[in-house]
Amino acid sequence: MKSKIIVSLLSICLILSVTAGCKAKDTKASSSPTIVRTSSPAAKTATAAPVATAIVPAGTAVPVGKKITDAEKGKPFKDALELFSDNFDNNDYKSESVVLANPDSIEFKDGKLSMSNNIRNWSGYSTIDLFEVDGTNYKQIEYSTTFNTLGDKLVDPKTVPSIWMGLFVGIRVTEGVIADQPGGFWVSFSDQKKVAVYPGYACFPAGAVTLDLPVDAITVRTVTVIDNGDKIYYYITDDSGANYLILRADITADKVIIYKNDGTVAKECVNQLNTTGVFSLFDHFTNTFVDKISIKGSN
Repeated sequence: MKSKIIVSLLSICLILSVTAGCKAKDTKASSSPTIVRTSSPAAKTATAAPVATAIVPAGTAVPVGKKITDAEKGKPFKDALELFSDNFDNNDYKSESVVLANPDSIEFKDGKLSMSNNIRNWSGYSTIDLFEVDGTNYKQIEYSTTFNTLGDKLVDPKTVPSIWMGLFVGIRVTEGVIADQPGGFWVSFSDQKKVAVYPGYACFPAGAVTLDLPVDAITVRTVTVIDNGDKIYYYITDDSGANYLILRADITADKVIIYKNDGTVAKECVNQLNTTGVFSLFDHFTNTFVDKISIKGSN
């Protein structure tokens, strides 16, 4: 009789112990932090151009940008505050802040992001968090990437070179979207001394307009994109390391007007740009090697 009582008591204790353990485990799981990210809006018909706030993950303090004068706006600003960077030094990337498209065509090696390593394929790299000009925290956002691309001719000498066979650098991009969709502003870089421009509406692959460059992107270059809210600028480093202005785009409520380096109008089109979005790289049917990516803000 005593042995039955002891066994029963042991069974009760075991059940209570397991139950308590499960409750403790459930409590621990429920207390884990939830990461909330702000996603990009879908492409839409133009609204009034924004005035340059950074949208960051919920619960994160917005860092204040460095002061910039009106005369310094529209150019790379040496005192800008770095908001994001990815340099691939450890043959890895910031997976918590980045989405890869077609990742089977991406490698991280030799301290670089190697895009579309399967050559006749494509791949993409996009930030998750949004950074936006708002006039309070930021008057200017700078996006830059250092890379080189083989282009079309070097990949397959038999093909007719196309300037859309290369790396597309885009801002205000809808998350998960590549350059064949509207909403974002893209420029393609290749083995040629030309770029194709995609100013928010669907014009892939040829682009809305083609602009001449003093250099190609076979050699390592840094491309910097500046967003002031009502203006977008694209720069590329030349052989001396200086920033060459590729284009300026003036944005109104209903138009996007693209100006060449010399200030003449290259293209005027209906404004279908997103008012905000993510920074994105889209590699199209070539092999591109990215050294680093940086996003900065100025007040």
